[in-house]
Amino acid sequence: MSCSLSLCTLFILFSLVCYPVIPLVSSLSFNIDSFDTNLNTILYEGTARSKSGSVELTNSYIQPGYQVGRIQYSKPINIWDSGTGRQADFFTRFSFTISTNNATEYGDGMALFLAPVGFPIPPNSAGEFLGLFNASTFEEPRVKNSKNRSTTETTTDRGSNKKR
Repeated sequence: MSCSLSLCTLFILFSLVCYPVIPLVSSLSFNIDSFDTNLNTILYEGTARSKSGSVELTNSYIQPGYQVGRIQYSKPINIWDSGTGRQADFFTRFSFTISTNNATEYGDGMALFLAPVGFPIPPNSAGEFLGLFNASTFEEPRVKNSKNRSTTETTTDRGSNKKR
């Protein structure tokens, strides 16, 4: 019995001594069920706007053409620790509709992207560049990861945003 009590005491002491060394993990979670203009956690950029609780990324009422609209979460999210190099895991789930509005010729696409805080919409970045790049910045590593979907394939598509 005394041996078992001694092991228990050692375990408790070891836990208390090592506790400050164990890194604390904080998690971030948010859920957005409806979008409106008063939602201060979302930044609307370009032609994006809130419409009936959803987001309209491009304006369907103006002449079709090259438009760029996007929304961003307004607060920084740490996805890695610069001191340790450890990366965070994250999960996202969303639904979307790409509507042709009964047009016979159309093309749209969208991308989920990770970028530095304050990353602006590059000039001339509509179309195949999905508002993330343009012809002169396509090779820059500023946007570290993106997942995109496109409804059309053009001769200048660079492979990742072709129709799937």
